[in-house]
Amino acid sequence: EIDFVCRQANQVSALIQVSYDISASKTLKREVSALIEASDELNCQDLIILTWYSEQIIEESNKKIYDSIATSRMRATSQDDYAF
Repeated sequence: EIDFVCRQANQVSALIQVSYDISASKTLKREVSALIEASDELNCQDLIILTWYSEQIIEESNKKIYDSIATSRMRATSQDDYAF
């Protein structure tokens, strides 16, 4: 299960998982496994996990997964409107 699939026309451009905390190995494994499986199936290499606490690059199955703090990837476009 993937939380968000980003597309540009008919091409999948990014796969995004969202998890508050991936410090537990079971949670990390679940999120990474889902991204790897979907990446292979959808031929997408831009893999992202948005978290609240951590920021790192995870390398798994010859793929890089960018773990990013959710608020650092967002920018305010107006008072009530946020965009990635």
